[in-house]
Amino acid sequence: MKLRFPHTMHTRYRLTLQPRFLLVSIIAIVVLVLFLVVLAGYVIHISGWIGALFAGVAGLVFLALVGGLLLCYLLLQRIGYELNLLTKALSKFGAGNLAARVKRLRQPELERAGETFNIMAGALQQQVTGLQAELSDLKTHAGRVERERGEMRAMLDATDTAMLLVSPAGHALASNRRFTDFFEVPTQEIAGHAFQDLYAMVEGLFADPASIQKYLSLSVSDRQHTFFEIIAQIAPHKRELALSSLPTFSAESEYIGRYYAWRDVTDERELARLKSAFVAQVAHALHMPLQLVRDYAELLEEQVLGELTDLQRECVGNVEKNATYLAGLMNNLLDLLLIESGSLELQRIVFDPNTLVQELVQRFQPQVDARGRVLALHLLPVPLEVRADAERLTQVLTILLSNALRYTHVGGYISIELQREGDTLRVGVHDTGIGLSPEEQAHIFTPFYRARRHMTNQEGGGLSLVVARALVEMHRGTMQVVSVAGEGSTFSFTLPIVQTTTYAAHMGQQEELPADAVAIVRGMFGARER
Repeated sequence: MKLRFPHTMHTRYRLTLQPRFLLVSIIAIVVLVLFLVVLAGYVIHISGWIGALFAGVAGLVFLALVGGLLLCYLLLQRIGYELNLLTKALSKFGAGNLAARVKRLRQPELERAGETFNIMAGALQQQVTGLQAELSDLKTHAGRVERERGEMRAMLDATDTAMLLVSPAGHALASNRRFTDFFEVPTQEIAGHAFQDLYAMVEGLFADPASIQKYLSLSVSDRQHTFFEIIAQIAPHKRELALSSLPTFSAESEYIGRYYAWRDVTDERELARLKSAFVAQVAHALHMPLQLVRDYAELLEEQVLGELTDLQRECVGNVEKNATYLAGLMNNLLDLLLIESGSLELQRIVFDPNTLVQELVQRFQPQVDARGRVLALHLLPVPLEVRADAERLTQVLTILLSNALRYTHVGGYISIELQREGDTLRVGVHDTGIGLSPEEQAHIFTPFYRARRHMTNQEGGGLSLVVARALVEMHRGTMQVVSVAGEGSTFSFTLPIVQTTTYAAHMGQQEELPADAVAIVRGMFGARER
């Protein structure tokens, strides 16, 4: 950092001030000499002491005038010298020598000017030194930020997921290399372009561009929801892409845009289809033999084929019990496959949930009484209506009530409570049973997870709660569990009271796949059943 000052002050005093003074002095001396010559000529005609006195006075005046002029010249020389010192210091300071200072000057006015300059120069030097230190820190920080940015860019470019960030105004902010690889859009044509214009460049690459256009136009203005969709790409390569989108916020919680990610799931979806088709075939193949086992067990138990001993009846009962369990497990597995493949269609009707729950409790009451439990029902004080699949919601409640009944001690308490929470209906099933540990709660919605209990040797197949939560989510609801080991559990789920046509409803629809293919079980379907 250099400071620049004009250099005219030094030149002016050397080339302008001193010659003027000399010129005026010479003119004054010449005039005085002429005056004395004239005066001397006049004095010559005066005799006596008066003439001598007059000549003496004239001589003294001449000498005083010459001495005064000489003294003024010397004084101005000194002033010019000190001014030169001041201007030289200014020139050095202006050239970047921030340590330049003026020596102590003898002239009072110049001395004050020099001291002022020294104070100003010291303060300015201190500020400039601080600014230089801050500038150095900023350069170091900028270098570190640029290095970290490069590392982040390298990581984003190395991932197998195509990424795009869109501003709130609908313009592309940033993308990674995989985005260019997937859709063959030059990098220079991405940043700064309108999102819709960018999509117009690639819409011909997809099997259903109209559906994707609807998805993108609705999602780009949404600042709350996270969306997921499977799309088919037909060019330049055939792929199945998992498209996800979520709102993005800064560290100060300021909305900065929407993030889109495309991941190639072609191979894993094909593997999932093969695996699910195999499981479905096995389940269907086992269904008929299991049904025959149950039928023959019932005939034996009813002693149609002859009387049985007590031991034989006990064995037949165990056969029928386990055959029923396996049949239920297969039914749950098939339900889950139907849900994941999008083949399960909900038969939505408008009904009063109070009526549905009352009918279910009436069917369960004999089992509850036979096992020595207490079942309480808390209905909505003000009836309302929901639009849902009544049969599937009955299936959900049956699963929750069966688990509560299975894991509650004799004399225990079970309750069903319906509550309205704004535009949402919450249905909760509470029991005073053995409860769940924190570890079990963390895994209770994990596929095929089975919580083991010391009080009973009954174990679920790990799918009933999977199906229950999947059915709730198909209704755009959620399921939660709150439990304390040794004190009981509360399983609850929500349902929207008013059915609205929103983008969230569109995203809640399941994708349609071939009948023999099933989508891979997404992480959102954690397993259930204690």
